[in-house]
Amino acid sequence: MNNATPILNFLIYWSIQVLILRKIQLFEVATCFLYLNFLLTLSKDLDRTVLLIIAFLLGFSVDIFYGTLGIHSAACVSIAFLRPFLLSFLTPKDKETDISLREMGFNAFFTYLLITITLHHTLVFAIDMGDNLLITQTLTHIISSVLFTFVVIFIVQFLFLSQRKNI
Repeated sequence: MNNATPILNFLIYWSIQVLILRKIQLFEVATCFLYLNFLLTLSKDLDRTVLLIIAFLLGFSVDIFYGTLGIHSAACVSIAFLRPFLLSFLTPKDKETDISLREMGFNAFFTYLLITITLHHTLVFAIDMGDNLLITQTLTHIISSVLFTFVVIFIVQFLFLSQRKNI
């Protein structure tokens, strides 16, 4: 992979998130955070410090346009911190594996996405709600947004699956 590819992917995911998906809310409760796919599919061998910096920059750049004062930064850094531990359980240790549906297989990738997206969305919505005791509303936002984001990321993985096979 050439050095420009991750930067280009960052810009593409960020642009889609802040220019398009920021304005889309399904049934006024579900929000799609597709930008997470960039963070979740970064190389498994990426240095932890670099991963945390990238996660912060991604979250912060989303925070700027959402006006959320560090909520996405905190959630992204938390995901980046836990990601290596989670991947150590879901991918073979002796084999270099890309983080994708094709490389990890359905079950491992499904589990990986479900855990990380749920954690991210729980942090985002829990911090956003603050001390408001709207537990039912918060849980509705979390569950519906997890499902929305999960489905969109799976669609993106399937769309680009055939392209990656030819590379």
